[in-house]
Amino acid sequence: MSSVFNPQAATNIYCLLFEQYETLDLMGPVEFLFRLPQTRLKLTLSGSL
Repeated sequence: MSSVFNPQAATNIYCLLFEQYETLDLMGPVEFLFRLPQTRLKLTLSGSL
C-alpha cells in the first residue's frame, strides 16, 4: 500500500449529530467545509463510518 499523497482523492469529513444539538452547532462548520474542493461531507447519528 502506497503512502503517497493523491491530490485527486476526495477528503471525507464526518459530522456527528447528537441528542439535543442546536442547528447552529453544525451549520456554520458545514457551510464552511462544503466549499472546500474535493471534500465529501457525511452526517451521522450513530458515529459509524
